[in-house]
Parts: sequence; structure tokens; C-alpha cells
Amino acid sequence: MVPAIQPGDVLTIQPVSPKEVSIGDIVVYMREQMLIVHRIVRTCVSSGEPYLVTRGDRLLRNDAPVLPDDLLGQVACIERKHRRVNLRPFSNWAEQALCMVLRRSDRATYIFLRVNELWSGLFSKGSVWQA
Repeated sequence: MVPAIQPGDVLTIQPVSPKEVSIGDIVVYMREQMLIVHRIVRTCVSSGEPYLVTRGDRLLRNDAPVLPDDLLGQVACIERKHRRVNLRPFSNWAEQALCMVLRRSDRATYIFLRVNELWSGLFSKGSVWQA
């Protein structure tokens, strides 16, 4: 889920039903004994039962539908290095462009994560660069 969620982030999950979430929300669900954290790209109803279509921010294809019994909750908070991260859908063109680049290149993702780690290290508590 890079860039929205990064290695080491701590997620707070709030239990919800499929009717309480909307497109752009990040949800957690269980699939084949694994926890999956992906963004909702579509909500649907089939045979009167709601389900969600999700996709990781770096992935090109949607996941198989998420049924109500598989949904564990919605990401309510992301904490990164003891700071709360703004949780919202990608809205501006720069964020969308970044996602497109990261989708197409593992190397770009590696560089993004490394630069982000170095940048946050420069301005973390106790850093000599902090005023």
C-alpha cells in the first residue's frame, strides 16, 4: 500500500460493515488466512448482498470481491514514527502520478522508501538538523 502505508507503520483498525465504508477508504480483510490491507475502488451489491472491490495502491488489478464475512474493519489511523499520518484518498494529481510511477517500477518504490526514510531521519527527534 505504498505510499499511503509504509513499512513500520502502525494501523488502528475500526470494525465496520460493508455499508459503512466508501470508495477511497482503506480496509482490512481476511483472505486465505492472511490479513490484506487495501483501498476500496468500488462497492457493489449482488443477490442483495453488498461486497467491496479493493486494490493495493501499487497494484494494477483489482482484488477478488470482499464479502461481508471477510471484512475485519477500516483503517482509522496510521501512525508513522510516533506521529499520526493524514488518512485520506489520493486527491491531487501529484499523488496520483506518484502512485502510477510506483505501480510500474519496483526500483522507483525502493528509491521512494529509501529517500523517505532518509528524509524523516534528518528531521526526527534528537537529530542534529533539528532547530
